[in-house]
Amino acid sequence: MAPSTEAGLSQPVRRSGRKTAVPASLATLPAALPARRAPKRKASQFDLTADSASPGSPSLQNGPVSAQLQLQERNVSASTSRINARFVGPKPSLIATLRLPRVSSASFLAPHTNGTAPYVALASAVLNPTPNNGTSNTVPAAQVELRTAQIAAATPNKKRKTTRASPKSRLNPSPPVDTRPLPWGDPQVWAETRTDLCESLPYFKQNQGATSDLNGIVRGMLQDHDGGERSLLEEELVITRCSGGLGTDDNGETRQVSDQDANAASIACFSNNMRSKQPLMLILGSNNKQCPAKVPHRYCVMAPFHVTDVWDEKSYGKIAVKVRLEKTDLQHKSWWAAENSGSSPGTREATKVKAQRSTCVSCHQERPQIYVEGWICINRNCTSFWILDGREIPHGFKLTYNPVFLAERTIFNGFLPPFLSVPKPIQATGQHDRLFSVTRQCWRGIVCTKCGRCNSRRDWDAWRCRTEGCDFEWELPREIIPASAVMGDLGFGFQGHAICDDEVLDSRIKVTVEQIGFWRVVLYEIMPGVFISHFLANDVINKKPGGADDIFGILQEGRLRLERQVMKSSVVPGQLTRHFSANIGLPYKYIVGQKESTSFSDAPGVFTEAIRRMTWAAKHVVGDGLQEFNELLAVGYFQGSKMGYHDDGEDTLGSTVTSWSFGGPSAFNFRVKDKFFSGFKAAGHKNYDLALPVIGLCYKPEVRKAINQNANGMSQAKLDKVAKDALSGCKKSPTFLKMKLRHGDFMVMHGAEMQKYTEHESVPTDMLRFALTARHVKPDMITQDQHHKGVLGLDPMNLYGGDLELYEEFQRQQARELEAASARRRGASDAIMA
Repeated sequence: MAPSTEAGLSQPVRRSGRKTAVPASLATLPAALPARRAPKRKASQFDLTADSASPGSPSLQNGPVSAQLQLQERNVSASTSRINARFVGPKPSLIATLRLPRVSSASFLAPHTNGTAPYVALASAVLNPTPNNGTSNTVPAAQVELRTAQIAAATPNKKRKTTRASPKSRLNPSPPVDTRPLPWGDPQVWAETRTDLCESLPYFKQNQGATSDLNGIVRGMLQDHDGGERSLLEEELVITRCSGGLGTDDNGETRQVSDQDANAASIACFSNNMRSKQPLMLILGSNNKQCPAKVPHRYCVMAPFHVTDVWDEKSYGKIAVKVRLEKTDLQHKSWWAAENSGSSPGTREATKVKAQRSTCVSCHQERPQIYVEGWICINRNCTSFWILDGREIPHGFKLTYNPVFLAERTIFNGFLPPFLSVPKPIQATGQHDRLFSVTRQCWRGIVCTKCGRCNSRRDWDAWRCRTEGCDFEWELPREIIPASAVMGDLGFGFQGHAICDDEVLDSRIKVTVEQIGFWRVVLYEIMPGVFISHFLANDVINKKPGGADDIFGILQEGRLRLERQVMKSSVVPGQLTRHFSANIGLPYKYIVGQKESTSFSDAPGVFTEAIRRMTWAAKHVVGDGLQEFNELLAVGYFQGSKMGYHDDGEDTLGSTVTSWSFGGPSAFNFRVKDKFFSGFKAAGHKNYDLALPVIGLCYKPEVRKAINQNANGMSQAKLDKVAKDALSGCKKSPTFLKMKLRHGDFMVMHGAEMQKYTEHESVPTDMLRFALTARHVKPDMITQDQHHKGVLGLDPMNLYGGDLELYEEFQRQQARELEAASARRRGASDAIMA
């Protein structure tokens, strides 16, 4: 079964402007041999093409097998020279060095050669090696002694403490110059950030790890570093380690620091891929130095690969799991091949020559000979695991891949990849309703159909390619969604005073409730001088001109360019927020770096109206001492997006923050910051800090006060032990208030200590939500040329008053209806009396 080209990157994009075109008549490479490589390659890479041999050489006379044997001898000779240089005494023979016995060549000559003699012993040694478990062919004692001496010489002295030869340099060294040639072609899909990659591709969703799996099957794998000891990356073959057990050594180099668990999901899934014949997508990172060519972008999608072998070995003395992968499409040249690597190999066939397989006498598992030095048991549960000639192979002992094992090619006849290598832009059909454009599906990234770049959804209104000079833009049909379509679990708006669904989870919080016209106002006193107020709206208030319904529609029009911003501090460079935002008024930088702020004079007038109403809510809590709002942050949420725990405690801000909610409901959760809740500055009850204030909502405040009073003269270790025992049972800070904000609701946070000691998160629970948050930014903390942006010019004679006239009219209407009902009853009574 020929591999499919529809789902894979089987046809690379040929680089333009090359002087060397690929002639169609160029002869294809031998089927059993890997393609020609660029110069300066590893010892495990071979030139097996016919044009690498001189006229009359065995490789030309006797076909691909003879060429392979010739190059195998060349490689072994080089290995012999290195070994001889390390040992004193008589030089071992070629066969003794490899620990390979001389066996009859008849079985090899008949099917594979025409009788060429010089390389028969080598071919027999590689294709029919003597297993190290003693299952066949007795090894001469001299050869065993020689190999044992080599292993012993490579074994480090465990009593000797290894130290760094020189201290780390305090200077940043210049990056090494990449001398690799350019790639033969161009990738069809690429990305410049990890976020763009993960949000745009369905087969790779791992922001930090290297393996992305789903239901026990690997979907995609990133090759961004060395892949571990003895890793390999060629045009059609990749050998790499599975993820897990990695760390850094004294020199800052990544290495294996602990055994990998073969049962871990990220490792076991490779065996599942092999058994179920499911391919996976490989992605190449620019940090990978084993690629034969320069990597043109930070991340480049390679092609579908299938797993052929999974085995255990040791790396730095720890057990590591290795995987061998072959490209599923052998008909087209790989784009990551070096541009001077020759023509396309053409249609490949399965190689007839396979690496010798032997069975271990201890665990009875049959496995191929992976290394030239001899057959090794690669089952970690076996007593013969990683043993060669009766000795465990030490770290530092050089192993060379068996060239026959590398040259194997298996025609992939498994299942097509479940995902397209180049995802198509999302389409809206007649089956989608008007809410489709704000679903989680439309929040994902997109692959540019012009240049192939992965682009996260950064703009609220459309997808736009970030490549300079590329004008690709993709937009779905949008229409204004009414608030009634995203009311959440309630499904309707209140006509009278709204029902409050807030949950107070700490009995120390004081709660008061009052009524202001149609508004229900619930005031939570968190601690003295610190308040959170919830103003619950209803449909009557929201439908008034300039109310929540009007602003909800204007925000959907996209007149204010909402964007996802880059996080200021994130373990993943370029990580974007999960919400869209834009700033109006004086500049404000919260958890992200906002772009240029829009002045109130240039923003739609409805936002000035929003400040007018939010000022009314804040003054009801604070009084006349409220600092005037001069900044407004607009935030938009698609389905599934949110804003994680944070505070508004920047030193540029005033002590009052007011937020207005639109559209779908949102869970607004509050908690005390961990260090103030427990008294410990570090996780795991470490570093108890006497300087941390004992606030009202902390864990066991009276016990904390007693510890602080009796801590004089205690060492930090003693203080930690005393505090840990006295505060046993203290866990992560719990939520003390769950507030449910609905369409049209206000929330006011007041008190400088509110932002200092507590933090909050916003988790929308429906499809579409907006929030406007007003603050006072201290002008003296902002440059003078930005001050004009925060000028509002509110009319003091036209302040919002809580829409009391609506409630008064409602009361008058109720009075009229009651009077009419009374009149009807009186008329009916008079009629009866008459």
